[in-house]
Amino acid sequence: MSLQSAQYLRQAEVLKADMTDSKLGPAEVWTSRQALQDLYQKMLVTDLEYALDKKVEQDLGTSVCPVSHCYTK
Repeated sequence: MSLQSAQYLRQAEVLKADMTDSKLGPAEVWTSRQALQDLYQKMLVTDLEYALDKKVEQDLGTSVCPVSHCYTK
């Protein structure tokens, strides 16, 4: 585990909490979602083993791009 990956994970937790804050408008939630996506991508590229251990790819799919938001029928 790299120190940087652990730091990314802590930042991701803050962003996920921000996204559920009912005081934020759609633009702020979108910005947090984009930042979270960027963090997860960095984790997957820089420390794949740690990212897989923390199930980052699964969280990427559920938090950043849920099916109902990212795909049209």
